[in-house]
Amino acid sequence: KAETGSDKSLGELETELQIMIDTWKTETYPVAWAYLESCGALGNDPGWIMNPFGRVRHFPKATSNRMRGENQRASQNFNIQSTVADACMLAMKLMLDYRIQHKLGFRLINQIHDAIMLEVPVDEIEVTKKMFHETMGNIEIPITDTRTFKLGVDVEVLSRWGEKFEKDTK
Repeated sequence: KAETGSDKSLGELETELQIMIDTWKTETYPVAWAYLESCGALGNDPGWIMNPFGRVRHFPKATSNRMRGENQRASQNFNIQSTVADACMLAMKLMLDYRIQHKLGFRLINQIHDAIMLEVPVDEIEVTKKMFHETMGNIEIPITDTRTFKLGVDVEVLSRWGEKFEKDTK
């Protein structure tokens, strides 16, 4: 029990976790789970996957169950992560165009997974927040030939990057 930080045994916690995962798969997000499963299958047959923006990743021919599992996990991860990364790259291009068009002084500092860090003059914070929603919030990610979706956008203003870490660890 000391190992888990809980009054429950490891077995009880594993059972709870499995129930949560099963509920996620069958009740909460069944369409998302089916999508992940279909992406995972592509890692082994045909051995490549293409994200909605056209980026392709090839996988080595699986010669063992372990390798098949690795291909499955990697193809699931690739499709989600590469799609969000590509959307961020498109958004950054739009942001730079917006900056020029509106004569703003913000600077793109870094992309961290699905986040984009900017350095913004204090008097331009509100217009830059608006720009974020107008650019990143309007990237259309193709799902099918006729359907798209847009990422949700959250904007957080900090006086320095370390505040994010301090806030998240409290």
